[in-house]
Amino acid sequence: MPFTSLTAAWKENAQYQTIKTKLFPGSVQLLVGLTGLPRAVWTAALYEDIKAPVLVVTSNPEAARTFYENLVALKSDNQVYYFPPVELLPYEVHARNAEIEKQRISCLTRLSQKAPVLVVAPLQSLMRKTTPPGVFSKFVLTLSIGQCVNLSQLVSTLINIGYTKEYMVEVPGTFSIRGGIIDIFPYTEEYPLRIEFFDDEIDSIRSFDIATQRSLQEKQEASLPPARELPADPETLFKAGEKLARELEKVSRSYSVMKRGYMREFFSPYIEQMREGIWNGGMEQFLCHFYLDAVSPVEYLSDRGLVILDEPDRITQEAETILAENHSLYFDLLEDGKILPSFAENFQTEAKYKEALAKRPLLLFSHLPENGGFDLTNKYSIPTRELPSYKGNFSRLKEDLKFYRQQGYRVLVSASSSIRVNKMKELLSDLGAESVEVVHAGFPRGFECGMIKMLLFSETDILGQGIHAKSRRRSRKGEKIATFLDLKEGDYVVHVNHGIGRYLGVKRLQIGDNQRDYLYIQYSGEDKLYVPTDQVDLIQKYIGDEGRAPKLYKLGGNEWNRVKNKVRHSVQDMAKELLALYAAREAVRGHAFSSDTVWQQEFEDAFPFPETPDQLRAVEEIKKDMERQKPMDRLLCGDVGYGKTEVALRAAFKAIMDGKQVALLVP
Repeated sequence: MPFTSLTAAWKENAQYQTIKTKLFPGSVQLLVGLTGLPRAVWTAALYEDIKAPVLVVTSNPEAARTFYENLVALKSDNQVYYFPPVELLPYEVHARNAEIEKQRISCLTRLSQKAPVLVVAPLQSLMRKTTPPGVFSKFVLTLSIGQCVNLSQLVSTLINIGYTKEYMVEVPGTFSIRGGIIDIFPYTEEYPLRIEFFDDEIDSIRSFDIATQRSLQEKQEASLPPARELPADPETLFKAGEKLARELEKVSRSYSVMKRGYMREFFSPYIEQMREGIWNGGMEQFLCHFYLDAVSPVEYLSDRGLVILDEPDRITQEAETILAENHSLYFDLLEDGKILPSFAENFQTEAKYKEALAKRPLLLFSHLPENGGFDLTNKYSIPTRELPSYKGNFSRLKEDLKFYRQQGYRVLVSASSSIRVNKMKELLSDLGAESVEVVHAGFPRGFECGMIKMLLFSETDILGQGIHAKSRRRSRKGEKIATFLDLKEGDYVVHVNHGIGRYLGVKRLQIGDNQRDYLYIQYSGEDKLYVPTDQVDLIQKYIGDEGRAPKLYKLGGNEWNRVKNKVRHSVQDMAKELLALYAAREAVRGHAFSSDTVWQQEFEDAFPFPETPDQLRAVEEIKKDMERQKPMDRLLCGDVGYGKTEVALRAAFKAIMDGKQVALLVP
């Protein structure tokens, strides 16, 4: 949630004002001494003042997530974005991760629109090149009420920029069409959009709920970004295919007959599809054939945009490691004929990486006076420290609170919810510290700074445990396999995008100097798919006739899509039967439970984990059902550890508060 009192305190600091006035392209300023939360506060304060995009670069994804979570507690969610890395093998079929695509495309879209946003990115996500910002912007569609649009041309354009046509819109990156109505789910929207036409004129644009299909909000216009990071029209695809064919013909002459055959077998299907103007997964590896002027994502930042390097020495070391691994991997694969020489252009060189940073003002945060190899224009020091954990030792806390207030410190305590704010106020009152300010913010750790006379305690600092930073994984439809250990070699599995294959175990692949485990899935013929073990949610066990082996699908074919469409029609028939059944149930009357009480809110706030969006939605829907006079008939599905019990206990508590009994049945 937005929180400005912390940023306001730092803005009064003389060094802050000096640094702010010297943020111009080419400047490199080093600030030593800030700990985790103060760095995020400084970033938020500068973002407010310069009114331009800010890019925070960290050495690894873990540091990026921590920085991101602190910024989210300080600013609105729609102002802070996380730009994750994408792990893509250059010669295997890539299993798409919709959540990563959503995060990356949302960032690139906002930056390409020159929007003032805060973006946090680990270095790894910036070293692989992407579509030039000018090209990406060209593929962002803007539709408004009253605009005349040829519907068939709109459908073709959506397909060109990566949207998949489905019978019904359910996930981001898809669209469906029924007569003069088109439903589109952009990656940048929380809910899908329904656009209604009157002849060729857009009559209405509104967001709608997937489950109920009811409209939520009227809109005057809609911005539709590409649904993949590499958008391309048929002409661009054709030209890329021609370039790839010429390079393959030239390069393959230097290989043996056997390797030459392998190269043609691997690259020829891509060339044919490109020439026909058809996009297929895995074409990201041919980025340089699509756009020779591909750039680092840093180039999406305007020249006025500020770049903050979190621990520059670690970032420089990580850059050297990434470049060395890419270099080693490149020559290994090139020798085996699995890639082409042009693939080297997909990644940044160290010189180009530093050149992109040098165009913009740089601010370096470091614990020690280390510059990461950059030539400094200014250097400053503001010592801060993280607080020790009191672990419930309230007598010691009372003494320290008294000491710091006597020293003239402004003392604050952060709590992660409104209920916890009240609880913390009660605790401070018992300690005789009623004047201490309690703020609603979920900071993992606090800090102490003598320069601005400020002390901030987090829940973790005081109690030794706070709200857990890592929330459960989010899932829209539930996950079928919790871990690859649930599978046995020889099991038939179903991949959400590629259909039925045969699981042949876990393979450890050597990628440069690193090794990583992949699920090895065999498909029809020689087709094979390597799925990272952390993407096991993309597959589920095959369930069919016992004793009969299912037909394996071919990667890149259309048969799996035809099967899914057939199933959708069967589900429609089932839905009609269910509608008739539920229509009859609507006539039955039941008990309407009362609205939530204060006790209900306090009970729910006592759970240690933050609720996932799916949990919050389930709780809200269940409570609405309970408060109606219609009998509730609801099935809550979810894998082990996804918080079903917490949802059920909330409903049970609500029933008990209304004087009703609850029966809990277990196996």
